[in-house]
Amino acid sequence: MRFRLFGTEIYVSFLFCAVIAFMLATDRTGLCIPTIFAIFIHETGHLFAMWVCECQPKSIMLVPASVKITRAFPKVKNGEIIIALSGPLSNIVIFYLFI
Repeated sequence: MRFRLFGTEIYVSFLFCAVIAFMLATDRTGLCIPTIFAIFIHETGHLFAMWVCECQPKSIMLVPASVKITRAFPKVKNGEIIIALSGPLSNIVIFYLFI
């Protein structure tokens, strides 16, 4: 499935959806939903940092075991470092908020 959202092309693979559905259907530990939530927060952290650094993503691809974000070079000095660290940092912040 391909669509555009805020000028960004988003591609979601059928196999990606199938793997997520299979994981949710067979999860007996209850860890699948928190894991998917952590991945979502992580990637949202990168996207938020891109927005702050005025670097709009060109495309987002969701395929099994991978999320690929294609973007232009950030306009802000040290933007690459900010974008790279924002994903793990957002997970750490959410972790401490839920404890």
